[in-house]
Amino acid sequence: DEPEPAMVSKLLSEFLGTYVLVLTVCLVVVQASKAPLAGVVGIAASLMVMIYALGAVSGGNFNPAVSLGLLLTGNLPFMEFGLYVISQVIGGCAAVGTAALMYQHKWPVALVADVPPGSHVEAAAGQGSWGAICGAELFYTFVLVLVVLNVAIRDAPNQYYGLAIGFVIIAGGCAVGGLSGGCFNPAVALSLDFGGIFGDGKEKYGSGLVYAAAELVGAAVAAGVFLGVSQTEEEDEEYAYSRPSTEMEEEGNTNMDLDDLPSSRVPLAGRQG
Repeated sequence: DEPEPAMVSKLLSEFLGTYVLVLTVCLVVVQASKAPLAGVVGIAASLMVMIYALGAVSGGNFNPAVSLGLLLTGNLPFMEFGLYVISQVIGGCAAVGTAALMYQHKWPVALVADVPPGSHVEAAAGQGSWGAICGAELFYTFVLVLVVLNVAIRDAPNQYYGLAIGFVIIAGGCAVGGLSGGCFNPAVALSLDFGGIFGDGKEKYGSGLVYAAAELVGAAVAAGVFLGVSQTEEEDEEYAYSRPSTEMEEEGNTNMDLDDLPSSRVPLAGRQG
């Protein structure tokens, strides 16, 4: 078996993967009017290549919502979840800082279009109402996390999981990019919100928390749906098997010998030979 990667390697992987993803998002948003569809594909491609590059190290989460889905389904320890989220958010904020330095002017990107008059902001990820933004982010984060859990956990190992995840980003970006910006990732939303410090100081902060809340709700719903669609025949048989003994106890037949039961209803520990 392959040795388990060290925790520092996992955290560096999450930092680097999120950094590349958010840097791509920032550079796409700042020039979105020039190539919107190509920008969506570029963002999805950056996520796919980092998943394939670093998935074997940390699992390639690069998204607190994905990490939450893994936590709720028992595929990520709580302590590791917390460290992953910290690494992802730091990586995202570092990426925004890098993008602002590359732009060489006051950073003209805001998370939402709700900016005061006179602001230098030229591009915003979210353009819709708050109801539309929250609904869009919740739904497509739900789809993203559900796909991750099914292709990268239940159907693992395989070589297509990165493509499936990337195509969710393309589908969601094309569908609701004009409403919410298509973040589907609390690290992206919080980082774009954080980017206001590189502007002229007129931006409003806190919108990233609204995005993150909607996205985490979507992740939690996806985890519940994943557990619901992951039931197996064995679990159903175990439930059906447990009923006869319970019913007999309720009816006062606790003295019945195990030999009187059909062999399929005798617990393994009670079978002889």
